[in-house]
Amino acid sequence: MAAGPVAVDTGVRASAAEVIALIGSRTVGPVLITGSVGGTAISNDSVYYWPSSLSAVDEYLSGLELGFGAVAGTIHIVIAHVDGDGTLSLVSEQTIPVVAGPSSVNPGLSILKPAGSVIGLKRTGVGTWYYTAGAIPNGESEWFTAVVPTSHTAKTISTNNGPQWKATFTGEIGTKARAAYATANELIDIVGTELEVGWPSLVSTGTDTPANYSIVMQTPVPTDGFITQVDVGADGAGVALVYVVEVLAGPTVNVISTTPVTLSSGVVPIPLSIPIEAGQYPAISGGGYKFQNSVNPQGIPAWIKAGTLSNGATVANSAQHRYEVRFTIKTGLVADAARALSGGARNTGMNLLADADPNGVGRRFFVPARPSLFNLYDGFRAKMAEHIANNDVLCLIADSIGHWALASNGPEHWFNLVTAFANIGIAADEPGMTALRPSSTYTPAFYGVTTSGTVSTGSRGPLGESIILADGAALAFTGAYEQVDVHYTQDAGQGSLAFAFNGGAAYKTVNAAGALALDQYSGPSLTGQAASGNFTLTAGGGPVEITGLIRLGVKIAGSRPRLRSLRASHGSYTFASFNTARLTSAIVQAGYAGGKIVPILALGINDSFGTAPATISTNISA
Repeated sequence: MAAGPVAVDTGVRASAAEVIALIGSRTVGPVLITGSVGGTAISNDSVYYWPSSLSAVDEYLSGLELGFGAVAGTIHIVIAHVDGDGTLSLVSEQTIPVVAGPSSVNPGLSILKPAGSVIGLKRTGVGTWYYTAGAIPNGESEWFTAVVPTSHTAKTISTNNGPQWKATFTGEIGTKARAAYATANELIDIVGTELEVGWPSLVSTGTDTPANYSIVMQTPVPTDGFITQVDVGADGAGVALVYVVEVLAGPTVNVISTTPVTLSSGVVPIPLSIPIEAGQYPAISGGGYKFQNSVNPQGIPAWIKAGTLSNGATVANSAQHRYEVRFTIKTGLVADAARALSGGARNTGMNLLADADPNGVGRRFFVPARPSLFNLYDGFRAKMAEHIANNDVLCLIADSIGHWALASNGPEHWFNLVTAFANIGIAADEPGMTALRPSSTYTPAFYGVTTSGTVSTGSRGPLGESIILADGAALAFTGAYEQVDVHYTQDAGQGSLAFAFNGGAAYKTVNAAGALALDQYSGPSLTGQAASGNFTLTAGGGPVEITGLIRLGVKIAGSRPRLRSLRASHGSYTFASFNTARLTSAIVQAGYAGGKIVPILALGINDSFGTAPATISTNISA
């Protein structure tokens, strides 16, 4: 046998510090973050660097904390290489949104800072950034350049007047490991899981359960999915009811859904397609399925009731008997495959492997004359996957082509149709609204929103045209929404906004009084409703200025994440119309779910004014 390769000790060793730098995290920045308390607003456009951000290995900026004003804004990040002569050469730069202060904490970043580089910050004028006068703590110094460096730009060193900012860096391996972990979890969510709840190795012998006898499994479902199968041991034909329930204090149950199933002799798997949400429980009721009296070697507990289940019914805890019942619960693509094979999705266009369903009640999916090699829906969702996963918001910044043109009502508008297409089988969502002002030919009624009482037009929001509800005035609309929220202006003398459904008592109230703060988010505010009804948002105790309205449809249990969208469009608007304040408002509103804005620019492209393509390009980059 030939000898294998011989290991050679090269003598190269990684120091503990090098290993820590690759896998650990560190924070730089000696100045306390106090905002305006003890701080002075930065008014120049210099770039300020902490020399301690220099490292010998690649790092990623993972978090940023600033002393910032009471209104959210943006900050410009500059990464520069430290050259051999001490000058700085630009590596990269970008502007990011930052939350309001005084301590503005902005986690979730992943910006590469190569070895031998430092990071600096530059104010943008959107929001207020502070420095602390006097000596920089711990004897540290700062570097600054009057402008963003280009190549071999000289820097200035100072030990006074430190800007209020701290940066958290994570090593390359640590960053990539966290990204891989997040990706793995996302893949698990997409691919799905299978969970069996009940007893193993079922048999069809034992004692028959009494008529209408009910058992509720004590294992809650960990994530949204479907009951795709129930296995039941019985010695003859019968009928049972499969439930999805919530278990409340008492314990009592709240019945979410009821599905009849037919039992037969033996241990028979019964295919199902019953949505079940995280935290809910599967249950079964009926006579004829078997149990082993006073025998339960596995010790599996259940809640039991000598009767059928109904809302408010009391159940008792018991581990005395073994019941010949087992539920299979699947999520993600695993559930989709099971439902497609069994016919559980026959009315949604997914049931490709079961018998034809010419009388189905679902949507028709037409095959194009020249089909692509990929499904347009899945292709679009794949392109948007990163933004969907991060809860980013697709924001249409547009003129009349994005506001009302070529549609008789909101649901028929092309951007609404794009949103609906992206969320087929997920939720009947609508783009967030910003065109709420009553002083236009195209009022909110175009999107199904009406007003009552005294309303007027304000000057804030992504369009610079908000709606102001006087005391007692209201917005109203009809639909099936699981979440309804607004962006509003907080200010002295403002009233409160009460959210109500079908004329009932307010299920949420937002107080808009306080120090001035723009585009405050009211949510997330779950309506608790699954059926369509009438929603009203009523101002009380003073006026309320609303700059945006969010309406999210009821999400189908076990479905994929939704694509979120926002419309910031106004007829006859140009690039110049979207000034800094309006763009800042759009950026803030698009961050309501924790993600960032993904802008679509549709300004001046419908040729209403004969704008030349070259002019459009100039306007975009102006």
